[in-house]
Amino acid sequence: IAEFQFRNKKNRFLITGRPHGIEGKARERFGKYLHDINPLDKEKIDGFITAWFRSISGQAVGLAEVTATDMIADVRHHEHISAFTQNPLLLTAVCVLYQDGKRLPEQRADLYERIVGNLLYKRFQDQTDKDKVGRVEECLMNLAFTMQTRTLKKIESYEAIELAREVFVKKEGEDQPAYKKRIANLFNEIEPHCGLLN
Repeated sequence: IAEFQFRNKKNRFLITGRPHGIEGKARERFGKYLHDINPLDKEKIDGFITAWFRSISGQAVGLAEVTATDMIADVRHHEHISAFTQNPLLLTAVCVLYQDGKRLPEQRADLYERIVGNLLYKRFQDQTDKDKVGRVEECLMNLAFTMQTRTLKKIESYEAIELAREVFVKKEGEDQPAYKKRIANLFNEIEPHCGLLN
């Protein structure tokens, strides 16, 4: 990106990313230009919700307005939701949940659970393997629990693969090389779709 920017000096660039993506060389090259994104305020949250429902409604503009108004009122009623509404990514997830169920969970933990469940279902559902979503969730829960109990902020991929073996066990008649390859392939499918590990 820095080289592209250098070759195109007459253009302006805005690059967004997560904090973990701006380490090493990226921080060296762009560090003086880094800025945190401010949380959305009430007006921007309301505007985002309204625009989001308009964008997915197609021709049903009236329905979009009603749904957006109802969700905005629901968000005001549930204080625990505010941590999710100040970030565009999380606010999008909350909008998706609201669209699906027309109500917000009463507890923050329920909201987390529904967001994660929705994300895993959309990214990992497999008609040929009905239990895949549950096993991916169990695998991620095992990884999270291990990191939490060991107070780790980072984990090497080989350690995460070892933890995946606790959930994705060897099948009957499967030899060791085939099993290792299957686990590696599963990990290589799970990791990029989750964006949790790098």
